[in-house]
Amino acid sequence: MQASYPDGSKMSDRQVRDEAVTLSITGFETIGAALAWTWYLLAQHSEPEAALLAEVRRECDGRPPALTALPRLRYTTMVVSESMRLYPPTWVFVRIARKEDRLPNGGKIGRGTKLYLCPYVMHRTARFFPEPEHFDPMRFAEPAAKSRPKYAYFPFGGGPHLCIGQNLAMMESVLALATIISRWSLSPAREQTVVPEAGIILYPRGGISMRTNLRQQ
Repeated sequence: MQASYPDGSKMSDRQVRDEAVTLSITGFETIGAALAWTWYLLAQHSEPEAALLAEVRRECDGRPPALTALPRLRYTTMVVSESMRLYPPTWVFVRIARKEDRLPNGGKIGRGTKLYLCPYVMHRTARFFPEPEHFDPMRFAEPAAKSRPKYAYFPFGGGPHLCIGQNLAMMESVLALATIISRWSLSPAREQTVVPEAGIILYPRGGISMRTNLRQQ
């Protein structure tokens, strides 16, 4: 609300309202899907779940996770990042070539050509992510993350059209995950086959049935 333009002017009340509505609408389903996939993965991998809980208890010291704790919740951030590697809510991006170009393999791209960029496929490339189907948050420890090409991982897109809500989405996802895991554990409510469904957002088809259990404090 206090942001200003280069000339010092402020947004009108209507502009502030429109920005808030945009962030709320565009960030609602994507974050919900990201958290659903994250809990689905954690329910199948006890070691990452235990490491996540240990970090939250250590860094938050029994208090509800707050914004000030965000820089310290590094493993929690890695868990969210690895979840979005396997199940990126925005599973495809479309770009239009502004001029003729050529791909590294020699393929020609004509001006106006639509290019479909699929994080779901790229994030499962063994060249960049060994054992790509395996859930391993340590892929996003700093040394491993820096060793990969810039666009081997792009759940929020990239370049001039990078999602403007990236930082907000990560903040919300990390704090929500930390808040929930500090009090609750989730486990599958029944045997079920979870199948990704690629609509506008990458959803689990038919949802995921989970059982919640209150943790002993």
